[in-house]
Amino acid sequence: MEPAVFVCISLLGEAVGATIAKDVGDLLEAMLGTGLSAALTTALRDLAMKVPQLKRDISEGLLRMLSQVLMQKQSRHLSMQRHLPLPGSGSATGGSGLLTSDSQDTQSIVLALTTLGSFNFDGEESAR
Repeated sequence: MEPAVFVCISLLGEAVGATIAKDVGDLLEAMLGTGLSAALTTALRDLAMKVPQLKRDISEGLLRMLSQVLMQKQSRHLSMQRHLPLPGSGSATGGSGLLTSDSQDTQSIVLALTTLGSFNFDGEESAR
């Protein structure tokens, strides 16, 4: 999904506040279904502040998403370690695909941890 969609939804929340709660509430599962991205986490953070009626649903959905990202990455890394060729073992296919996948995994994990640390899940003002 284009990041501009999340920016638009965030701006709508900013402009009309609580009056958009039902409409955004209807979109929330679809938004969370797009996968973790910086644009999504920014939009969810903005919506949680501007549309407090959605704060709990946003927090719960985001925590589920972060849990999935972090738990799947951890188990995938552990299983990959058992199957990776040892350096110098003569495997011609081991390198490039794993580096790309590993780089994407690392970016997802960093984004998930950053989001976990910066999102105000408890309802009190966050110290950034």
